[in-house]
Amino acid sequence: MMNITRSSEEVVVAGDWSFVRYTYTGMATSKADGEPTHINGKGISILQRQPDGSWKIARSILNGNFPPPGTGQ
Repeated sequence: MMNITRSSEEVVVAGDWSFVRYTYTGMATSKADGEPTHINGKGISILQRQPDGSWKIARSILNGNFPPPGTGQ
């Protein structure tokens, strides 16, 4: 289970396209051992305006600010 808060750092709109650069922070609970872990990172979502005027995510990527499990760092 994850509980995440996202904070928009930059929003740019260009015609029918837009991008949002954000940071996130929160807690994730492992299914394996039930231990909660603090997580944080950053991401970018690219949105496209739809014919009805709504916006939908066309592409999205996020990256954590923590080492992979088992690296010992």
